[in-house]
Amino acid sequence: MVEELVRKKELVHELVHRWYVVGKLGAVQLMAIDVSHLPEVHHVFYDGWQGVDLGYHSIAPTHASEGHEVAMENCDILPTGKCHYTGSSVPAMLICKYWREHGADEEIIWGKLDNLYFTFFYQGK
Repeated sequence: MVEELVRKKELVHELVHRWYVVGKLGAVQLMAIDVSHLPEVHHVFYDGWQGVDLGYHSIAPTHASEGHEVAMENCDILPTGKCHYTGSSVPAMLICKYWREHGADEEIIWGKLDNLYFTFFYQGK
């Protein structure tokens, strides 16, 4: 039986969105910012949505980059309120670039997050 994931999207700030999928082992989140309203950063980013964080929230310590995983006591994604977190901006930027180039259909984001969840929590062990 395939684990069923819960998909959620929220507005973190006026220009920042967070998509995440939650399963029994943890969660995977993508945070992105709409920089089209921030002309002062256009020289740094492409216009439009930019990924700023692809993060993994695990209920238990994982195989993630040793020394780079942080135990969080105030996780707002997992029901326990605690997690072991690791994340990076580079993969988030690549996902958003792909998303923009392929019509900005949110199913692209959901599909990527679903796949990353199963890869990280099941294949990575």
